[in-house]
Amino acid sequence: MPYDVVLKIMKKPSVLDPEAKAVKNILGKLGFEVEDVRMGKTLSYETSAKTEEIAREEATRICEEYLYENGYLTNNNVFEIDIRRK
Repeated sequence: MPYDVVLKIMKKPSVLDPEAKAVKNILGKLGFEVEDVRMGKTLSYETSAKTEEIAREEATRICEEYLYENGYLTNNNVFEIDIRRK
């Protein structure tokens, strides 16, 4: 059964994020009352995994084995996995 998978890659909340701080300041100057801004990256893809559990395991392996090894993720990042049945 096909699934849409979205990996959200963000800096850990404890890590300084100057880009997010700049965006928060600009939004404040524009009159928006925002408490927290976090910038990140998104990777989305479709998989033909047989179950949601298998799709989640694959997504975790993509993050841990490919993205970390190739420098897209560091120890300063966290990732969230969102899976939806097509």
